[in-house]
Amino acid sequence: VCLPSKLNFKQINKLRNMIEKQYRVNMQLDDLPVIMHLKTKAIDYAVRGYPLGFRAPPSYSGLKKTEMFLYNHLKFKVLYREDPNEFRGVRIVGFEVMPVSFKHKIEKGDIDSSTISGSLMNNPKTNLILRPEGPDKTLEVAFTYEVKWERSDLFWSDRWDIYLSGNPDEDVHLYAVMNSLMICLFMTAVVVHSNGRFQPHQRPQQSSAKYMDHQVPGFINFEQNQ
Repeated sequence: VCLPSKLNFKQINKLRNMIEKQYRVNMQLDDLPVIMHLKTKAIDYAVRGYPLGFRAPPSYSGLKKTEMFLYNHLKFKVLYREDPNEFRGVRIVGFEVMPVSFKHKIEKGDIDSSTISGSLMNNPKTNLILRPEGPDKTLEVAFTYEVKWERSDLFWSDRWDIYLSGNPDEDVHLYAVMNSLMICLFMTAVVVHSNGRFQPHQRPQQSSAKYMDHQVPGFINFEQNQ
C-alpha cells in the first residue's frame, strides 16, 4: 500500500490525455516483462504491460456520459518452478498482472483497511473516475497492489514462449505491413517502367549549316564551296 496522493488539475488532465493515447506501463521481474495474460478455451495470448486506465461508455458505468477510469490497484501473479532434484531454490517462470480500478475510502490521509480486505475486482460501482473533485479541483488517489505466488511446471528455458505467442491483433498488423510492402513494390515497378517507356530518344547531332542547307532554299554552304 502506498500513501495516498492528491492529484492536481494539471496532473489529472495529463493522465486523461495519456489514457486517451493508450499509454501502457511496463515492469520487469527477473528480466521478464510483465504481461496481461488472457487464457480461455478459444484463445491464449499475452500483452506486454498494462494500460494506465480505460474509457467506458454510459452503458458500462451507468453515468450520463463517457468517462475515464484510472487503474490504481495491481494484482500480480508470480509463477515459479521448484525442483530440488535439478536446482536449489526456485526459478521465476512467469510474471503477470491484472489492473483494477478501485475507489478507496480515504480518511485523514489514510486508507480505510476495510475497503482493501479480500481481492479487489473491476466493478462499475467501485471504479475510480479520473476527474477533479471539490472546489480545489483535485483527486485523492491511493495506489495499492497484491501479490500471488503460484507454483508452475513450466521449465525455465520455456518461460519466453508466452511472449512469442502474441495476440490476435498482431496478425492484422502483419497483413497491413505486407500490404504496404506490396504497394511499394508495385509503385516502384510502375515508375521504372514509365521512365523507360517515355524517355526521349537521342537524335544524331548534325551541324546547323547542314541543317539549314536542306531546309532553306538557296542557302549556300560556304564550307562545301571552299
